[in-house]
Amino acid sequence: MIVFSPASAYQNAQNELRYLISTTEVSIDKNNELLNFCGVCATFTKIYLFKKNALGQFELVSQSQDENSWMNADFNYLPYPTENIVKNIRKIGPRIKGYVEEQAYSRQGYSTSTLYIIPFDENPVMVKLEVAEIGNDNEVTGSDKIYNTQADYRFLSTEHDGLYDIEIHYSGTQQIYVGDIAKIVPINETHVYQYNEKQQKYIRVKLHD
Repeated sequence: MIVFSPASAYQNAQNELRYLISTTEVSIDKNNELLNFCGVCATFTKIYLFKKNALGQFELVSQSQDENSWMNADFNYLPYPTENIVKNIRKIGPRIKGYVEEQAYSRQGYSTSTLYIIPFDENPVMVKLEVAEIGNDNEVTGSDKIYNTQADYRFLSTEHDGLYDIEIHYSGTQQIYVGDIAKIVPINETHVYQYNEKQQKYIRVKLHD
C-alpha cells in the first residue's frame, strides 16, 4: 500500500519556492488486512521535489530512487511527513540547503543513532548521505558493563565540494577490547568529516595538533 504525504513548501538557498511530496510503501498482512508491525518490515519513502515554472505549472526537479529511498525501520512503519522534513531543512553549504536527520535504531538492548544529510542540490537524483554514528549504548542489555556514547555536532564555516564540514564531539563512555577482554573507558574525542563529491560520501579527516 502507498501512503501519500501532501506537499509542503520551503525556500531554497536562492530564496526560490520549492515543494516536497513523499510516498511511502508500507507492508500489509493479507490475512488480517492490517499493517505489518515488525522490526524487519522496513518502510521505504520516495521524496519528490517540484518547482513552479513561468506558466505556473509544477515541474519535477529531483527525486530519490531505489537505494536512495529513505528508510524507516526498527518497528517504525510511519512515512516521512513532508511537514516534518521541512522543519529540519537547513543550510548545509554556502549555496545549498538540505535535510538533516538523526536516525535511531535499537535491537536486543543495543541502541545507535546515526547522522544523515540529504542535500537538496536539485540534481535529478536525491542522495541520502550517511555522515557518522552520533550515539550508542547497551543500557538495557542487562550487561554489567554498561557504556553510553553521546555526541554533539555542528556545521563548520569551511566547506568541501559545496557542503560544509561537520565537527562531531563524542563524550561519555565506550567499550573497547584489550585482547579478548571488554573494558569500559571514557571517551572525549572530536572528529571532523568532509564531503567528497567524487566518492559521494563524508570522509573523516585527520585533525592537526
